[in-house]
Amino acid sequence: MQKILIVLGMVLSQWHSVVVADTTDHASLFFTQLYTNTCVKNSADMQALKENFSAIQTKQLPAAKAVFFLENKQGTVWIIPNVVGNYLVSIDSAAACAVYTHNVNINAIERQFITLLEKTPSSFLLEKVQDETLATPLGPAHFIRYLRTNKADNSQQEFSLQTSIAQGADIQAKAMVGPVIFVDE
Repeated sequence: MQKILIVLGMVLSQWHSVVVADTTDHASLFFTQLYTNTCVKNSADMQALKENFSAIQTKQLPAAKAVFFLENKQGTVWIIPNVVGNYLVSIDSAAACAVYTHNVNINAIERQFITLLEKTPSSFLLEKVQDETLATPLGPAHFIRYLRTNKADNSQQEFSLQTSIAQGADIQAKAMVGPVIFVDE
């Protein structure tokens, strides 16, 4: 009987590991899809995204809590519910759009982010300008940043990802798209 209980315990613990892995993989995939379908898709016109959130009456984070995610800038933070937890999408006064989450597979998010940007159309130049791990007050954080230049009008846009495995981090992953900036030639 004891052997049966030990085997049953081992099977259940492995099943739990598979369920947890599936949940974090789903969370990571949803994060990337949310970033792609909100910030990246609307990167040239954040007003359209704001109107979409307004039209479907997406719940907003209270201003007192939103200030943390907006880094003391004016803007709005929306709550996007999912079966694995809530995600946040923000647009600040400079028209930068970001997606935030925690409890995800950092390695999967980083691979998905890089893959997404490597699919940049040939009408753009893509340059990786940062890929480093830096010390933060909560522990190490990984920063990946790309600059994408439109060959037609010389406009530029920044795409960045910050990830952290630090204990107690309120944000484990933040993907951001900056506003379109026109560069003088």
